[in-house]
Amino acid sequence: RTKKLLKAYGPPALLIGFLINHFGHRRKSGSPISYLQSITYAVRSRTLWNMGVSSGLVSYFASRYFGVPFRRIFFVYFATIWSLLYRFRIVEKPKVWYRRTHWNTHVVEKAKIAQTAFNPVVWAFNRHAQTITCYLISFSEWLWSDTIDFDRETIPSFDGVNEIFIDWAHYSADKDAENVNTEEEEEFADAGAFNPAFTSIQSGYDKTNTQKKDSAHWETPVLILIHGLGDHKDIPYMKRFARMCLQHGWKVAVYSYWRFDFEESRDLHLLIKHIEAKNPGSPLIAVAWSAGAHMLIRYLQKIGEDTPLVCAICQAGCYDFITAVENVTTNENTTYPMFLLAQAQIGIRRHLRNDKRISKEERRKFDSILLSELHPMNLFNRFYCALPRDDDDTNGVDRVGDVFLRDIRHLGHEGFLSDGESFKEQVATAAWYTSRAIDNFQKIKVTTLLLHAEDDPVVGVDHVDWNRIKSNRNVIVSHTKRGGHCAWHEGFVPVGDTWGDR
Repeated sequence: RTKKLLKAYGPPALLIGFLINHFGHRRKSGSPISYLQSITYAVRSRTLWNMGVSSGLVSYFASRYFGVPFRRIFFVYFATIWSLLYRFRIVEKPKVWYRRTHWNTHVVEKAKIAQTAFNPVVWAFNRHAQTITCYLISFSEWLWSDTIDFDRETIPSFDGVNEIFIDWAHYSADKDAENVNTEEEEEFADAGAFNPAFTSIQSGYDKTNTQKKDSAHWETPVLILIHGLGDHKDIPYMKRFARMCLQHGWKVAVYSYWRFDFEESRDLHLLIKHIEAKNPGSPLIAVAWSAGAHMLIRYLQKIGEDTPLVCAICQAGCYDFITAVENVTTNENTTYPMFLLAQAQIGIRRHLRNDKRISKEERRKFDSILLSELHPMNLFNRFYCALPRDDDDTNGVDRVGDVFLRDIRHLGHEGFLSDGESFKEQVATAAWYTSRAIDNFQKIKVTTLLLHAEDDPVVGVDHVDWNRIKSNRNVIVSHTKRGGHCAWHEGFVPVGDTWGDR
């Protein structure tokens, strides 16, 4: 085992591997050792090891026989090999699949989907470095970038009790200027005069919904952004994309969903209809990431041709949750199962906080029983079976006031990995098991672009059969070899717009 580790990854990984093997039997989830293991997987590379050894050998012989300083030739030779490797092996153009219709060909060529090269961060093109390291560094961008603020709008939910949250993005400086202009206009109005120099800055959220005479106002594209599991509007990839759209003069609405049920798309349907009514004539585009892509795809499949969306984009989308979660839990990097569990817990707490059908007493019951589960899929199964229902089916459920609550104490801890039929029978009605996005791609009737990195460590590229997806004439698939999960960071420092954003 030691020889294999030394041969594959070199002395540094051997040392860290020794620490992991020595302390691994004692470590708990989230301990420093597990994070040390995560760093090992992020930096280990046989290519890097070979480059270092070859540079060392060349530098040794050059120093011994030609008198060239060892350090100088080592760094020059290593930088040369690195540059050649990066230029010819790392930089890539995506592989694009689509039905060769006139419209699809026009879209791919006009948008330059197949010609836009992906230039990963020169020192962080490993999938773990893209997903973890670059993600953490990307937070620093907002220390000096223009602040993106949001105005929240609420509309009634499909259940008639709860609310849907729509967050309209704008630059904070624009909001200040809008307030100043409004004050100046009021002063001129009080004086009985009108100053055309002061014009109101367009905001996506028009509280009065007053129709404006400028037709261009109504033709401004509206982007509807849907974040991933446990994320929110202030996560870096959401703010970056919102900033890019605002720079083009487009409106941006973030669907800040709180339901921990990615099969449920009725709220999304109401949100899109509401935005369409407030922006007649404007093209509507939906962009979703990770788990949010499952919700968007299910909406497109259910609504068919009746959707007002002109197109949709999914980045690193999850189209089969069971397979994706199983892949994450078996990932060699223990950070991802811990991260998935933490995001699921955030999603559940958010649901409990916003679902008005659940009383405080029931929330405490949810919190004490459900959040004690340490397996992401088991956690969802137990939570889903305890959710309030808006139907009349009371089979196998206990009625608590106006809420149907399944007896979650009887649910096992083995989840979908269990061979026991009792647990599977109790969750047999869950949409997770009866309806997957991958099973209904033929029902999508609007042009949909699916972006995915083949090295995605969270939603693996092999979690679905892409041939089934490509058969739909309305779907365009674009894959890159690298990019991580919702990452595609470029340049020398992972800040600014990413390849996925562009």
